[in-house]
Amino acid sequence: MPVFSRYFQIFLFFYLVMDAILDKFRFIARYSFYGILSALLLTGFINGVFHPMENVRGAFRQISSISAYDRFLYRTSMEWGIPAAYRILAPGWTQQDLFADSREILRLAGKKIKNHKNIRAIYLTGYSASEKKLPRFLDYVSRNGLNAIVFDIKDITGYITYPSNVKMVKENQDYHVPIKNLENLVRKLHDRGLYSIARISQFQDLFMAKKMPQWSLKYKNGHSYNVKGQPAWMDPANEEIQEYNLRIIHEVLQSGVDEIQLDYIRYPTDGDWRNVSYRKIQSYDQKPVVITKYLQRVHSLAKAYSVKVSIDVFGVVAWQEPADILSTGQDLKIMSQAADIISPMLYPSHFGDVFSGIQNPADSPEYFLYQGCIRVKSIIPDSVLIRPWIQAFPMKVSSYNGSYITRQIAGTYRSGARGYMMWNASNKYIPYSEPDFKTTLRVNPEEKPSRKPL
Repeated sequence: MPVFSRYFQIFLFFYLVMDAILDKFRFIARYSFYGILSALLLTGFINGVFHPMENVRGAFRQISSISAYDRFLYRTSMEWGIPAAYRILAPGWTQQDLFADSREILRLAGKKIKNHKNIRAIYLTGYSASEKKLPRFLDYVSRNGLNAIVFDIKDITGYITYPSNVKMVKENQDYHVPIKNLENLVRKLHDRGLYSIARISQFQDLFMAKKMPQWSLKYKNGHSYNVKGQPAWMDPANEEIQEYNLRIIHEVLQSGVDEIQLDYIRYPTDGDWRNVSYRKIQSYDQKPVVITKYLQRVHSLAKAYSVKVSIDVFGVVAWQEPADILSTGQDLKIMSQAADIISPMLYPSHFGDVFSGIQNPADSPEYFLYQGCIRVKSIIPDSVLIRPWIQAFPMKVSSYNGSYITRQIAGTYRSGARGYMMWNASNKYIPYSEPDFKTTLRVNPEEKPSRKPL
């Protein structure tokens, strides 16, 4: 207890002084002694419990030297004006040095400056993020120099992965939840210096489509709009499903996460979507308006918690073909007005067998990551970050290994996009390395990729 040992020494000094003059000034000295002692003990308690540097554990580190006397004055709050240099270190904060006195440190202690740039993440299901399985993924993150984790709150099945207090979830959540304590998970990631991203699927929700069929999409003839034989999609314009999702988002925001990631924030593209009956729209080109208005509500809510909002969009949407916008409702030009990060899912294998004259796009990873990011960049404002999803699975790839991931990262960085997220639905990730730009071949936006891997 170095703080109180220092005060004990001060107390002993005052005691000896008071004892020497006690005979002449007994009455005055007695009350002065007790008054000073009380003040010192109170100040020591306040500094030990409420001191702003200790109130945000791990947030600041003093990097300049000040005298013992100055340090004493600072700790006892007898003087506020002694400046010192501090380094902000807490996870999720912008790492920077600042020159401030204790008032400024106290002000900064309640203000998080989130750093969402250059995030390098892997995706985890709710079960992979469970207390039992998480450690091995943390080891992978550490070995490969990653700094973030995306974990499921709700995927397309509709099951919530943590013990939610949202009424409708609580009434129907009679299943095993893998994340026992959401706040503890976020805290554990922060303690490792990792940025936390909570992924929440929005309008594809198999659980609620069965539980609340009146919320799901229907064909114009009244029959249920099914995917693989079962209802799966909620109507994005339905205010009840919007409120349901917003309540979950609000609860997750209170856990301390750094970012909310919205997936399936679109209309469906499966089957005969043109014959589906959609609420509140007269034509397909009104879909982006419905999506963006809802997105604005999410963004406003997240902003109150200083949390970033990212949205996942189809990789092909980067090309902004009218047919794709009409089906999905994902118009990047207007959606980006209510988002902090756009994450195109630029998996090369998902561009079909032939795309834009290129045979087997899965074997041209640099080209599609570069082209996709460049095209998104030409559409959205400079203030919105581009952070793509990259392919970390072998689908349609002739030779899948760590260099395949490296090549995608190279294409991403050449485009000027910041960071990336690795997707593997089974969470089976292989080792890889960041690209060496001295040896990485340049990717020209107008140049078609060669048939041979670079």
